[in-house]
Amino acid sequence: MRLLVTLTASVAILWPLSSIAGEELVKEIKIKGLTQLVSAKGSVTKPTTVKSREELVKVIRDKTARLRIESQVRFATDELLIFAWQGSSGDRLEAKVKGNQVEFIYSPGVTDDVRPLVRLFALKKGTKWEVKSRP
Repeated sequence: MRLLVTLTASVAILWPLSSIAGEELVKEIKIKGLTQLVSAKGSVTKPTTVKSREELVKVIRDKTARLRIESQVRFATDELLIFAWQGSSGDRLEAKVKGNQVEFIYSPGVTDDVRPLVRLFALKKGTKWEVKSRP
């Protein structure tokens, strides 16, 4: 009986997650060593938006890195946000889904070891988003 209750509870919890996973609004794209390969400039509050493979070529010159990004982003349904900025190694940028929009929350680090930082996020086309800063 306990096993049946446990299985039922597990299914009830995991069922909604499986449908969400297929329709994620935002997904972080992780590529090691990308900091040196991005020609996008800007600030953490104004990312570069890439809507096609052709646009990706303009900001990521390295073919291997582009192929790795393209394997994770479907430009037919997604767009890519490239956050490229100078900041502390302690800087944090996280994405949170709030209803049908995405909120990027930037928290500056406290160390003064300024370096280039890059974070990539794929969003479903048409998804509304904003960047908020924490002091």
